[in-house]
Amino acid sequence: MAAIRIILATYRRAHLLPRALASLQAQTFADWVCELHNDDPLDPAPGELVRGVADPRISYHPHERNLGVTGTFNHLFSPAAEPLVALLEDDNWWEPRLLEALVATLQQHPDAEVAWSNLRLWREEDDGTWTDLQQTVWPVPPHPGQRRFDWPQLRHVLGHVHSNGAALIRARTPADHLLPAATAPGVAAAVRERSFHFPLLLVEEPLANFAITRTSARAHEQRPFFQQQVLLAATFFHHLKPGPRFAREVFADARHKPGRTTHVLALGALLSVAGLRWLRFLRPADWAWVFTWAVRHPRDLVAGLSGPRHLAELWTYLDRHTARQAAHAAPLQ
Repeated sequence: MAAIRIILATYRRAHLLPRALASLQAQTFADWVCELHNDDPLDPAPGELVRGVADPRISYHPHERNLGVTGTFNHLFSPAAEPLVALLEDDNWWEPRLLEALVATLQQHPDAEVAWSNLRLWREEDDGTWTDLQQTVWPVPPHPGQRRFDWPQLRHVLGHVHSNGAALIRARTPADHLLPAATAPGVAAAVRERSFHFPLLLVEEPLANFAITRTSARAHEQRPFFQQQVLLAATFFHHLKPGPRFAREVFADARHKPGRTTHVLALGALLSVAGLRWLRFLRPADWAWVFTWAVRHPRDLVAGLSGPRHLAELWTYLDRHTARQAAHAAPLQ
């Protein structure tokens, strides 16, 4: 039995997959097994790559049908003997010390279920070269260490803090982390983070690389993403009593970010009686903006308000796990 089981997920990225696989083989922590999952039944390249590297730790798992991002990532939490699991996506790659650092972090903190690394951002250029953007997901302090995240954070209303492609997870209750099939890729990390046991631990040193690619073979549907963000907000607002400072920060963040989300928060608060108490933190100008948005986007309005009915399994999943998080959370200030 290995210490870590890794899911390497690929879909029509034969030109990038070798880089990801090579970064796994270069890890200083070598006690792992890897399942390479190919989500395109008609693409022979991943199987040829596995046969070519001939590493007994790597097994090939072609899907008989396309499962999509959520279905593929759910393989990470299938029953397994390994105590730790990790996900590597075909367009990203790891620095050699990633697994070593994350294993050490979890050993130092037996109460933590998830540790993940900071990521450096790279952009794919038109000619196929890669540019280091000299940016990281999290600021890197002069002396990088570990940063602890308890629940809830401001990001937890609509999003998440961890990066699933740079994380090591204890497989204590894997069934809790299996997402409903309808979960949109854009919200999957946020939905799954509601099921994690906190604290989560960030290794501030960037030991993974995140690729901003020119194109994607995966479809991104905006309305399901919006509808499911409303469900994230609704379950958060339903189970947590607003603290004035926290609530003001939530709406200020929504108001000022480039992709304004005030309407998402408003619709989420409207979906439950308990959530209505959050609406007192909306300003008159916010209500005017939400009203204007609703007039211009009536179909999105209906989709947002009908989410609990049309996405009942996802709604139940979020409601159950958010209730558990709220039961252990300190009161919001």
